[in-house]
Amino acid sequence: MKNPPFVQKKFKIKTDYPIYHHKIHLIQLFNLIALLFLLPLAIKAFLLQDNKAAIPLFIVAFATIVNYLYLKKSKNEYLASHFLSSLFFVLMSYLVYSGGVSLTGPLWISSLPLIVFFALGLNQGFKYVFFFFILILFILYAPFDFTFTLVEKAYYPDDFKLRVILSFLLITFLSALYEYNNVTSFDTLQKLREELEENSTRDRLTNLYNRRGYEKYIENIDDPQGIILMCDMDFFKKVNDTYGHDAGDFVLQEVAKTIQSTLRQTDIAIRWGGEEFFIFLPHTSIKDGALIAEKIRMSIETLSLTYKDHSIQITLSIGMEIVSGHISLNDAISHADYAMYQAKKDGRNRTVIYHAI
Repeated sequence: MKNPPFVQKKFKIKTDYPIYHHKIHLIQLFNLIALLFLLPLAIKAFLLQDNKAAIPLFIVAFATIVNYLYLKKSKNEYLASHFLSSLFFVLMSYLVYSGGVSLTGPLWISSLPLIVFFALGLNQGFKYVFFFFILILFILYAPFDFTFTLVEKAYYPDDFKLRVILSFLLITFLSALYEYNNVTSFDTLQKLREELEENSTRDRLTNLYNRRGYEKYIENIDDPQGIILMCDMDFFKKVNDTYGHDAGDFVLQEVAKTIQSTLRQTDIAIRWGGEEFFIFLPHTSIKDGALIAEKIRMSIETLSLTYKDHSIQITLSIGMEIVSGHISLNDAISHADYAMYQAKKDGRNRTVIYHAI
């Protein structure tokens, strides 16, 4: 049975994860590669006095610089990715329309799926690729002639058009398949990492959170006010000595299940160590905390345990303290622990409230 989660703060999306920074660095690298690729072509076209190729290449090269600087300053990977994809969408459309240098423009369009799938992912990238595919079909196979004043439309042989379309579809399919495999692999690794992290924060025997789980989740408590219960099983060593450690493990499991079933959804139980349990009751008054503590104690006292035909009885000594604006969480834990030992001294199988000592 799983523990309920801590009452947690609502966080904004964090941008300090390694994966996030890795994506930003790659988008920045894409901008630099695009710049190093486009700038020489623009200069070459300019020297050949091919303004219809030089001007748009210079514009896109300049835009990649702006996008790089924007991403470096803002860290807005989402907007920068869309901007980069849109730049290549426009550039590739222009190359198909104008023909580029010596009608080689359509040869470059296969780079579009690679860029947009990486930058935007499979779903968003597919939208760009789909609309681009419709656009180049219109440019290549429009049944009427259309030409802009500044740029003359290029005309290609029919067999060349077909090869362009088929090669684009092939690259799109392979790029999408590669991106799908990447996403699937990443999701699998992410789930495995989460499972390993979850397992590392849980006690294997009782499935309650362990001390590492406490340290991991306690900082996310929205408002650490409520009741702390420190519970210790009475004469547990006698169970191990009399019936063996397997019997002790069985008793620990059953006690943990009983405690968990007694708590509310917002409460948390942790195996603090050995036969000791830590319980946090958020936003709970002293009166209600005492009632819950007694409910837990009595449910353990009346618990009927049988191990290999041996009837085992177990009880709990419970120490209780309140966490408030005047008493810190660490102080409350220390006080509850002290009250628990006082319950031991007073005869065990009882609840002691720290302020009542």
